[in-house]
Amino acid sequence: TFSNMRLGVELTPVAKPLYDHIARTGNREDWIPPIQDTPYDIELAGTKEELMALGIQYAVGASHWHVDVAEHHPNVSVEAQVREWHRQQMWLACDERVTILGHPWYNGKGAWYDDFSRIPRSMNNELAAALKENGKYVECNNGVLSATYASEKFRRQYAEFIRELFEMGIPVTYGSDSHLKYIDLRGEIEKHLAAVGFKDGDFSELSEKDLW
Repeated sequence: TFSNMRLGVELTPVAKPLYDHIARTGNREDWIPPIQDTPYDIELAGTKEELMALGIQYAVGASHWHVDVAEHHPNVSVEAQVREWHRQQMWLACDERVTILGHPWYNGKGAWYDDFSRIPRSMNNELAAALKENGKYVECNNGVLSATYASEKFRRQYAEFIRELFEMGIPVTYGSDSHLKYIDLRGEIEKHLAAVGFKDGDFSELSEKDLW
């Protein structure tokens, strides 16, 4: 019923200089990226107070693209992309606006979708510790597990990664990642999750204490 619905929003990291420019001018068309030797700081679109004023009760924070450099460089190494995604995800895991870390290690071009071990285990351990310390949920996203460019090896490794987070005591939610229309992929995803030990009752829903 509508009384059980909760209004949430997905927030993605943006470069802080771009955020500041839009806040100041109301547009991004005339933004000139500053040149600097260090990665841009990160920001999300809206303070918690601004989001709450819109009736939003929780936020999914998720990495989608580079925000560390002035322009996206298509030939950037996989290692550099991994470092940038890790930087963003660690930042999201510590931000008060983020309730759920959305689709960890999603990459629109499938940079590491052939072999998830391209992600150093130390990074995953660090991310898990931050999620647990800050009381975050993590999303199991069927868009990652069902990506056409993901290898079967990757799907198994990724499901094992989500299972490890669960066994560390980090609550796991399920997301369809449907932006245009809902396609029910639960049957396909279930086989990957069951293979690593997931069963009915393992997935979590937000509790009242998690809502703003």
